[in-house]
Amino acid sequence: MNFNKTGAVANSFRTAIKVLWMGSLAGALFSFLAASALAQQAAETSEPALQEIIVTGSRIAAPNEQSTSPIQVLSSQYIETSGKSDVGDLLAQLPQNFFNAQGQDLGNATSALSTPGGVATADLRGLGPNRTLVLVDGRRLGQGSPNTAIQSPAPDLDQIPAGLVERVEVVTGGASAAYGSDAIAGVVNFILKKNFQGFQVDGEYGGYLHDNGDTGVQALVRQFNTVPATGTDFDGRKGNLDMLMGTNFDDNNGNITAFFGYRHQTAVPSSARDYGGC
Repeated sequence: MNFNKTGAVANSFRTAIKVLWMGSLAGALFSFLAASALAQQAAETSEPALQEIIVTGSRIAAPNEQSTSPIQVLSSQYIETSGKSDVGDLLAQLPQNFFNAQGQDLGNATSALSTPGGVATADLRGLGPNRTLVLVDGRRLGQGSPNTAIQSPAPDLDQIPAGLVERVEVVTGGASAAYGSDAIAGVVNFILKKNFQGFQVDGEYGGYLHDNGDTGVQALVRQFNTVPATGTDFDGRKGNLDMLMGTNFDDNNGNITAFFGYRHQTAVPSSARDYGGC
């Protein structure tokens, strides 16, 4: 009898342990499934499925994306790395811009022997500067010379300070439908800097280093009782200083920008060269 009771108690104890183990296993399985469901719900809530990609644009100006005609852009980085401090010299780098030989100058550095000088113009495709429209921030730039004898009156690019230019947009052809006959050759639009803040100083100094060592030419010059130039000359000195300053006011609702530029270049006479002494 005692053995049977002891066996019954042992069986009951094993049954209780089995029930507890099954209950613990079921609880652990339920907890795992619940945790997995919560993790999946959290992932779906925090990372929704990608349905649409919207391109908001770029900080790099790309007018060709919205233009019907190809536009060549000279950025401020290009202007800085080119070392050109004159607006006319910048346009002279473009293959579609021609030197104007119709009674006015193309730049400040050209010889006054062939042109009157003092007026820098844009002449796209060689059709004449009066067929190239010059804009500043989308507005027409007025005539640069009051001389009525000029065959092709055009804006003077020297009115535009290179230090204020943010970029230059050039349209070669295809703009006369929008701007008229002034833009048959194309349009040059100078975009100036906006909302400039701070103080910026740019300077440049240079010249020409020439060695007058052509003995053959010097002998010919002496035959005309003229003393030829000899030795090494450093002339044609050119210097410029540009200062740009600006600040915002009225909680950035307004801006004032000031620009100062000084430019000086000395002449190079023919007598300073041995080959031009006569």
